[in-house]
Amino acid sequence: MTGPDGMVMLVLSCVVMIATAGVSFLCALVTTTRMALASSNTGQRFSMILALGKRLGKDGISHDFRRRLDRSISLYSESENATIIVIGGKRDGDRITEAQAGRDYLLNKGVPPASVILEDRSRHTLENLRETRDILEKMTSTGSDSTYPVALVSNRYHLARCGMIARGLGIRHVLCPAEDSLPSDVSTVLNLVVEAFFVHWYKVGDLFSTLTNNQKMLGRIR
Repeated sequence: MTGPDGMVMLVLSCVVMIATAGVSFLCALVTTTRMALASSNTGQRFSMILALGKRLGKDGISHDFRRRLDRSISLYSESENATIIVIGGKRDGDRITEAQAGRDYLLNKGVPPASVILEDRSRHTLENLRETRDILEKMTSTGSDSTYPVALVSNRYHLARCGMIARGLGIRHVLCPAEDSLPSDVSTVLNLVVEAFFVHWYKVGDLFSTLTNNQKMLGRIR
């Protein structure tokens, strides 16, 4: 949630954390960790697979982004006539978008070009899913095969925020973790803490906007 309203919600989120002596943040961390531990692949087949992008490094696709793409390929191979939407725009200093880099990776792994769609305008998770919702709605309105529920693919530490935002936007989905299990390393712990911060920010913004009937903010997250 960027922009002036988003920054106000960020400040409010920090105030809530301080006022609750960190208890509200701890609840967000527990929720984020439980989701990361509990999520599993169901063996379900999908007609639409959403591969969330991740910031590109100087060497291109990061290790975590590669995991998301590899899981998407696995789901694609198990599903008939599936389509993969690779999501993510261009950051400052990047030569290409996250979506384009992901598409190149998928094609090099043998996924046919006709089975890959790009969403290359968004810059963060909320924008990722809001822009992708528009693509899904357009596909449904033009008579495409049913696209719901969609497979929402990301790293385990990111799933709580992805699922929360997708529910708010009305995207019927199944969370599909990129990893078979949650890695037990320092990087993962740090990522869980960061994600809990974003989850807390989103929840405070959602609750405040609902209680105050702030249609401008609600229109951005729903």
